[in-house]
Amino acid sequence: MKTMRVIAALVVLLFVLLVVYALTSGGQASRPVLRPTPRPAPTEDVIYARDQVEILEDWKCLHDSIGNMIVSGKVKNAGALPLQFIEIRATIFTEAGEQVNTGAGFIDSDVLQAGATSTFDVYVDDPGDEAKKCSVKVEEAYFVEE
Repeated sequence: MKTMRVIAALVVLLFVLLVVYALTSGGQASRPVLRPTPRPAPTEDVIYARDQVEILEDWKCLHDSIGNMIVSGKVKNAGALPLQFIEIRATIFTEAGEQVNTGAGFIDSDVLQAGATSTFDVYVDDPGDEAKKCSVKVEEAYFVEE
């Protein structure tokens, strides 16, 4: 009998604690509130030197006699600032479009002034003379530091 009173008292105490908890927490279990991380407002547009270089349309791919595909063309600095270390990447492909090889080289000018053009030649190894197509892109460029 004494044990029943103790159990009944514990049940009543537990019920009172649950009611107090429900009243103080608004009836909901406390959960962390998830809010999106605020992003700082951009202060200025980011300009990449590589995006200022245009590859002019008259580039070409030709095989030499020792197993290279030579990718030649012209680039133009379409930006307002001088550029340096302009690297061109050429990739060669079979007629079916499978990549054979890739290579990179720098343009012929050390510094490319705004609005100026320069030539490039990238030699890509093709010893099996498999390549029939090629692509070219600007790999890297840097603004000239004053």
